[in-house]
Amino acid sequence: MRFPILAAAVAVLVTVGPDVSGECGCPTGASASNRLITTAAGSAGGLVVCGYEDARAGERVRGSEFEVFRCSDGRRVLEFGALETADLEAVGADLRVIRVAHWPFGVAWQWRYVPVAELLLKAEGDTDTGSWTPRLPKAEVAPEAVRDFLISYRAALRDSGQRYFPDEDVVARLFAAMATGNAEARGLLESMRKDVTLDGAAAEVYAMAVEDFQIGAQPPD
Repeated sequence: MRFPILAAAVAVLVTVGPDVSGECGCPTGASASNRLITTAAGSAGGLVVCGYEDARAGERVRGSEFEVFRCSDGRRVLEFGALETADLEAVGADLRVIRVAHWPFGVAWQWRYVPVAELLLKAEGDTDTGSWTPRLPKAEVAPEAVRDFLISYRAALRDSGQRYFPDEDVVARLFAAMATGNAEARGLLESMRKDVTLDGAAAEVYAMAVEDFQIGAQPPD
């Protein structure tokens, strides 16, 4: 499947000034001063995440619109936008970042957060953030539900063509249908932008589906 390349997370190698308080906090120049997590707290060799907290469970924090900085020099090494969400967990001085997304991957199109890709961000060493490991799971939607949805979607294409304005739920279900391994759904998602009219929230959901598939699809066995 060939999709346009979209960035999943942007590594910004810019020095914004280290924290000099003796404890690793959000440095001057951070977009948000709210500290989500610090690895190796109190150590100059750790990492600090500054941004917005969505949830917290034990040592794992779910955040969005955040930045990751090195404690040693205040260097910003990773940035997630407002529409990007990740689970964050300290691994010693390093940071495990699991990009997650909300999709109807459950039985009967139930919406759930699913992992997309994973990165272990090193506190020291090479300035490269490393490569993402794909983690997107197979959707659990029943084959019968996928079949019925595709029948309905094909009928809308036949009746309306580019005058069809699918909403975001239709886009998300087509992505989930593809994520069950259905070849027809994959082809329809590939051609969706030219088959129908996508605008507003539907266009945003389509862009997220493209991006999540690009970085999250696991190679076949």
